[in-house]
Amino acid sequence: MKLESVWQCHVKDVGNSAFDLILVASGYELRAPHVAKMLQDVEAKRRLALGFSDRLVLAREDNDKIFRELGFEIEMAEGDDGHAVEVAIEAAIEEGGNTVRMLCDITSMTRVWYASLIKALRARSCLGRRIELYFTYTPSGFTKPQTARPNTFMGAIDGFGGLAMPDRRTALILGLGYEAQRALGLFDYVEPAVAYAFLADPAIDPAFVSAAMRANDTLIQRLPDNHLVRYDFQNLFSTATKLASLCSGLVEDHRVIVAPLGPKPFTLLALLLAIRFPGIDVWRVSAGAEGNVYERPPLNGVVLGVGTEFVDA
Repeated sequence: MKLESVWQCHVKDVGNSAFDLILVASGYELRAPHVAKMLQDVEAKRRLALGFSDRLVLAREDNDKIFRELGFEIEMAEGDDGHAVEVAIEAAIEEGGNTVRMLCDITSMTRVWYASLIKALRARSCLGRRIELYFTYTPSGFTKPQTARPNTFMGAIDGFGGLAMPDRRTALILGLGYEAQRALGLFDYVEPAVAYAFLADPAIDPAFVSAAMRANDTLIQRLPDNHLVRYDFQNLFSTATKLASLCSGLVEDHRVIVAPLGPKPFTLLALLLAIRFPGIDVWRVSAGAEGNVYERPPLNGVVLGVGTEFVDA
């Protein structure tokens, strides 16, 4: 299928008609069921919560209970395996009509899970049908960053790597997070010919900006002044435009790697961009099950949304 259009939306604007599938993740963060609660009166053929098969800590047990009370099935899944997502998407499309409407809340999902969803749609033919797919994300208030754990994975997300010619020079585009040394470690590993870093500024809380600057100070000092790109965390359209403009200028003669280490909406934009620009790889850097655990309550009143439309190519 082909990604026909992308737009920023609000979660309150997408529930005017029934969904074929509402897909969420039940994790240990307090914010995990926030969007599900907002959509409890919206009609849906199926509500599915993927529950992590590991890290049953903090609010996880309570979240499972909340999701069940909201009418969700809970299916256990590995965070590094997107098979359960792909199966759910396939079922929704097979059972849907001419227009299939789905909503995926990425708030507590791994990058692998929502990347698998996009990958599945890109690879599929729907025989003239139209897919409306909405993504939502609930930001959290600032929590102090913990000491970064060692990386256990550093490479392309399945389905989003190895598309460019291997003999090209590498351009690395980093989305900065606030755990120290992650971006610098990837920079040294890739040894790019050219590198840019995207920093969420303004962010939901200025403390995020300060923490990200401190965590990435060494890397930022190694970049040319105009290679640190600041973007408005809540203005997804503007961010997507900046990212697309940069990538379109690099992809002609570079192997472009986009590595979103920071906010999940930036990862989502990178994945959507990659299916429009062949030759862009999207990488993840992860400590896996050994990564830090953050409680992360929802930030009241703020939910980011992205609408997409897929049609047959």
